[in-house]
Amino acid sequence: MASSSKGLGKRLAGFWKKHPVWSLVLAAGVLLVALGGVRSLRGPEVPVLEVKRGPLVHRVVMSGRVSPPAEWVVASQLPGTVARVLVDEGARVQPGQVLVELDAAPQEADVARARAALAQARARLGGLKEVGVPQREEAVRRAEAELARAEREAQRARTLAEAGVMTRVQLEEAVTALDVARSRLVSARAEAAGSGQGGSEQRQAEAALAQAEAELRAAEARRAQATLTATTPAVVLTREVEPGDSVQPGAKLLTLARLGGTQLTVEPDERNLAYLREGQKAVASAEAFPRERFSAEVETVAPSVNPDRGTVEVKLAVPQPPEYLRPGMTVSVDVEVGRREDVRVVPLDAVHEASSESPWVLVLRDGRAERVGVKTGLRGEDRVEVLEGLSEGDRVLPTSAKVKPGQRVRPAEEG
Repeated sequence: MASSSKGLGKRLAGFWKKHPVWSLVLAAGVLLVALGGVRSLRGPEVPVLEVKRGPLVHRVVMSGRVSPPAEWVVASQLPGTVARVLVDEGARVQPGQVLVELDAAPQEADVARARAALAQARARLGGLKEVGVPQREEAVRRAEAELARAEREAQRARTLAEAGVMTRVQLEEAVTALDVARSRLVSARAEAAGSGQGGSEQRQAEAALAQAEAELRAAEARRAQATLTATTPAVVLTREVEPGDSVQPGAKLLTLARLGGTQLTVEPDERNLAYLREGQKAVASAEAFPRERFSAEVETVAPSVNPDRGTVEVKLAVPQPPEYLRPGMTVSVDVEVGRREDVRVVPLDAVHEASSESPWVLVLRDGRAERVGVKTGLRGEDRVEVLEGLSEGDRVLPTSAKVKPGQRVRPAEEG
């Protein structure tokens, strides 16, 4: 045995002397194999993530569109022909500004007829007061005088008839004349009462006057409807008519959107519903102007979820909308829904089953991956707050390392 070992040694020594280069290559290979074996026993090399303390902000990023709080259609209330359109699409208008004018000739004619009817009603009432009442009062006085004369004639006829000077026929004629005089007085007094203050004839004349006044106001209102004006600060979205077009009542002429108080409408996934609250501050930007950012605030969160898309509608108020913002623009909204100033945080990539009720991490301890259950809190874009299970300085393994619990591992920084 000893002699064979010595022989092998001599042969190796001879090979080394004859082939020094190949001997070095062989020695290096043996060394690498030995090192590989040692490393395999220590486990794969993986990156590690450290549990640290620091601030954490939870943001919900959503996309949506600009929606004006009020949008309405300017429509004609009259049939007619468009005379002028004084605004174009995109124009900003103020209250009282004329938008569209219709040909008002038919309405002007109605106003003229109503004014003539009013003048006639006023003249009738004025004539009744100035002429009719005095005439009827004079008629009453004449009837009273005729009745007094008829009473005297009737009394004289009775006296003469008793003396035998006047016939019975003459007496009956005098009595009849007295009855006629009394009837005329009753009629005159009735006519005077009717034409006087509070009488039926005067009431009829006053009613006719009131009706004429109402008809004039209605005619003037119809004439005013031929001129369409803005009622609030707005921007013109669409223009549907041109001068010369014939329109019917209800025909859409313009579409306007109220200025000020612009809203953003977004529909985040329903899983974000628990984080969104009215009054939360947000920062938004329009897709057309990505470098320009403006402030917004959560105004309403819909009480129900869209079952088809699994989203919830959220509206945000924009107190000071920038000039470039237009209805329908696509916007990106970043809402800050939570903030912690000094908490233990770990990269989200280190948490397994992060959305479940029992999240866990792999902690590097004594060269092995140890499974540890954790309780998480506020979640940011790439980090999550650790409430229980980890301490500051603990080293955890990312989920991308594909390491199993209990497996030996080597942290990458140790080489």
